[in-house]
Amino acid sequence: RRSHLTAGKASEEVRNFAKDGMLPAICITLASFVLGSLMSSSSYTKFIPETLCTVLVAVGLGAIIRNMLVWGWISLGAFTVVDATLLNLILLPIIIFEGGWSVNLPNFMAQFPYILIFAILGTIITIGLLGTMSWTSAKYLGLHPMTGFRANFAFASLISATDPVATLTTFAQLQIADRQPLLNTLVFGESMINDAVAIVFFNAFNHAEIEPWDDLLIRLVVLMFGSMLVGALTAAFLVFVLRVAKLPGNTIPEVLYIFLSPYLVYSLAETCYLSGIIATLFAGIVMRLYGTHHMSDVGVESANHLLEVMARLADSGVFIMCGTSAALISSAQGFRFGVLALGMCLASRAVMVLVCSGLSNKLKRFNEDRTEEISWRHEFMIWLSGLRGGLGLVLALEVDEKLCGEDNKSMIINTTFFLVCALLLLCGGTTEPCLRMLGFINEQGEDPPRGLRSPTGAPALLEDCPRSEARILEAQQTAGPLHRFLMWALVGRAEEK
Repeated sequence: RRSHLTAGKASEEVRNFAKDGMLPAICITLASFVLGSLMSSSSYTKFIPETLCTVLVAVGLGAIIRNMLVWGWISLGAFTVVDATLLNLILLPIIIFEGGWSVNLPNFMAQFPYILIFAILGTIITIGLLGTMSWTSAKYLGLHPMTGFRANFAFASLISATDPVATLTTFAQLQIADRQPLLNTLVFGESMINDAVAIVFFNAFNHAEIEPWDDLLIRLVVLMFGSMLVGALTAAFLVFVLRVAKLPGNTIPEVLYIFLSPYLVYSLAETCYLSGIIATLFAGIVMRLYGTHHMSDVGVESANHLLEVMARLADSGVFIMCGTSAALISSAQGFRFGVLALGMCLASRAVMVLVCSGLSNKLKRFNEDRTEEISWRHEFMIWLSGLRGGLGLVLALEVDEKLCGEDNKSMIINTTFFLVCALLLLCGGTTEPCLRMLGFINEQGEDPPRGLRSPTGAPALLEDCPRSEARILEAQQTAGPLHRFLMWALVGRAEEK
């Protein structure tokens, strides 16, 4: 009898979850897809990013969650845990892995030192400027009530994590990766790596005691390069398994093997107290460069489609989470502070871009780098790409109330939500017009590619080769002996491929 009662209770719980959770969530997701497609196809509303439509539609789900919080069906702590778990363990791994899988490796490696300048030094500059302006405006100007030094710098750290999904989506639609590889690579690379830097500083300011600066910088270096190593080594092991198994190369299990690998890499890196984001990015690069040798063209194409579709779904999931965070908005206080924070974000990013691009150009000239320098047009578009997303909201939910008080934590959450929506509309909605106005693309979209140059000055695109072969040949030139060793160890001789 007890087993029957337990089974009946379980069935009732499943029905309640389907009615109160899954049904509204799926309906809102479908509605966001349809509405986003309709608005992007209309000449009057196509300037509005599809991701912003997703956020606004998901506010409806936030209203449902708000009622569930009021009725006591779920707690704020449970909502925070679910949000953080979904973002970090379900959505981010596939988004980051697909980015590494599809990146143009030669361009990425050629610009990697300058990506690190933007992602590390740039994030530190942004946090310093944002935290100082926010603290000063509260303590000395009385523009908002959060006067604590650590609270302001914790807020600056969480809001410095960029998420330019709307910008990169526009870049993909306009084929900016091929036409303007320097711009695409810098925006993509900064957004992939700067999250880890922001998390390190957020945890430092959000904890009970602030770490000494030298310990913090050492931990940052270990986190960055340790995560790269763990991601690359784990991916190399997974590729070696494919080599030993000698599978046909186009079966569904092999495609699913590729699809599930980022979750292994991400979980392993987080277990080792490293950055799952950075580890998964480099795992995607290694898996694409060496793992595809053990797959047929059909298998690679199937993996490409699956990863692209699932990453798109995960992107939408991140912005649905942003919309559901409207459930936690309890006053207009955050919106007033949000207007001030918006100006501070734009100003601090402008300073950061100017400093980092100037330093990158000096380094390029010093090293006699043959890649294109960062012009003022690139600087403007990099500045415009400083959108915020789900990671900032999750970190806002994790702010320690003892640090700033319950009211100020609520204000931080409200402000972060406002900034996500405002930057999506202000920056994401103006990306395509600015690209055209600055001459990156013309009305016909026929601008010649720019970026890597051969020693003779001609574009290094290897146009006579198929696209996949061109990337492999360029990667061999870029990586040199290490690449040849990994080809021998992970791929084997020609007859073993």
